[in-house]
Amino acid sequence: AEEMERRRRREERERRRRDRDRDGGDRGHHQHHRSSSRRRRRKHKHREHRHRDRDGDRDRDHDRDEHRRRSSRSRPHRDHKEREGVEERERELRKEQERKEREVRKEQERRERIEREIHEEQERRERERRERQEQERREWEMEVGSSISLNLANLDTEIKRHRSERSELQLQQQQQQQRGGGHARHGSRSKRRDNGEHAYERPSKGTPPRAVQIAARRSQSAR
Repeated sequence: AEEMERRRRREERERRRRDRDRDGGDRGHHQHHRSSSRRRRRKHKHREHRHRDRDGDRDRDHDRDEHRRRSSRSRPHRDHKEREGVEERERELRKEQERKEREVRKEQERRERIEREIHEEQERRERERRERQEQERREWEMEVGSSISLNLANLDTEIKRHRSERSELQLQQQQQQQRGGGHARHGSRSKRRDNGEHAYERPSKGTPPRAVQIAARRSQSAR
């Protein structure tokens, strides 16, 4: 749209210029005076008074030459050529400007593309790193999980063995206490209570089961 607008304006300018040349100069001011020489005479009549000779006669030739030299309107052809030159230069400048703008735009697009590519590359690497970590974690979990389950199984058998041993030992101690032997002299109540608890597999401290209390009381009364 911008290009079309520019072209339209240029064509209009050229049309105006052609009309002007055909009508003999710029007809912007006095349109009904088409002849530039007639217009010049009318327009600059007052100027002629400036060029009187010393003796007061007007030198019409001198006036005319002077007008031609001084007045840009009186030399439409040369003026027109100059204007054309100016327009040509302006066109060149505009073209140059547009070229520079295009280059700047291209450079900007190139930079943006490079930045985008870098960003995409970073994202890809990050994604790969996350996937690798996830994979490693899964493998590690599988490995550790199998070893943990193995350990748990071992631990379980170990605990069972330990418990059975301990319950046997405590059963023996209980029987000893019921018989009135053992270490009653050294053993405090708490120790006895602990032993009693363990026999019944109550890991937390607290009141011992009823049977143990009865047994303890009995062993004391026996003593």
